Amino acid sequence: MTDTTPKIGFRQFPPALKFVVVWTYFRSLSFLIGLLLPAFTAFQINLGNAVGFWIYFGLANGLVNKQNSSRIWCSIFVGLGTLIRAISLALIVLGYAKGPYTFGLIFTRVPLSQSQMAVSLILNLVFNAILLYILLRPSAKALFTPQPVSSLDVAQQEAK
Repeated sequence: MTDTTPKIGFRQFPPALKFVVVWTYFRSLSFLIGLLLPAFTAFQINLGNAVGFWIYFGLANGLVNKQNSSRIWCSIFVGLGTLIRAISLALIVLGYAKGPYTFGLIFTRVPLSQSQMAVSLILNLVFNAILLYILLRPSAKALFTPQPVSSLDVAQQEAK
């Protein structure tokens, strides 16, 4: 017996685009944990984490539903994050950013040296560049744009 339903949404995506969708859901989950953990332990609510959760959750759902606007907005957010990390890296390398550097994990913050922070920012820049490449490829754009309706399909619909 064959499957008569067409593959739509997430199953149709190439592996690289599936990775971007999973990463966006993971990012949404990290904002949710960052929102709920302090709310239960210190009875505080971080509005930035609440907004970040809804933004990334909406973007991930939009990517699964193949909305081109979600692809564009996800590209904008990744691009802005890349720009902010590049500026932070420049400030660290040039010595303008002094002080204790920390890297946030889910439950704690890990102190880093200046060179460790620079390496983590470089790795994050490379990761964001890969995400931008995947989102802005012509094949991804073609996947998110609606397919043109041919005149044969219209004629068949009118004949019924």
